[in-house]
Amino acid sequence: MSFGELTVDVLMSRTSMTRSAFYHYFSGLDEIALGLLDQLEQGIHATADAWFEDETGETDYRAAIAARFERMFASELARRTPFAAVAQAASAHQRVYVEWQRRIVGFFVGLTADFIRREVALGRSSVADPDRIARALVLMNDAVMSARLSQAILDSPKQLALTLSEIWNATIYGSESGA
Repeated sequence: MSFGELTVDVLMSRTSMTRSAFYHYFSGLDEIALGLLDQLEQGIHATADAWFEDETGETDYRAAIAARFERMFASELARRTPFAAVAQAASAHQRVYVEWQRRIVGFFVGLTADFIRREVALGRSSVADPDRIARALVLMNDAVMSARLSQAILDSPKQLALTLSEIWNATIYGSESGA
């Protein structure tokens, strides 16, 4: 059952919760999704912090991005059900959408912009506007992940990492040939 099909009645029948108990603790289903978001946020932040660590000793920074994406997507795949529920709730509940944008998308945009600035400082990138590029890259990832969660058969984390890292690498570092 998708989050979009969930009703208070279905939730009550599956949890043995009474309607009055539900409304005592929650004002609506969006609060259930926000609770899931709270749980996901901790795991997302831990994964992202590892992804964006300053690893200036890396010699193949392009391959490092692909490897980082693969680890991140494998981690997200392990939490597919709550991710899908929050994504579905965000499309139906404005409050969940706003919180997703602020707490997850905004978080990644900030980390990505800082990452790009570091790459520029190291002389590996010539991106002129890290904030704008970071926002575009993160929104692309968000759209891909939302679409991916709705598929019955998923691309492997490795396949997804290769595709998205190619786009990120070309955007941040330019073509591999330097042309």
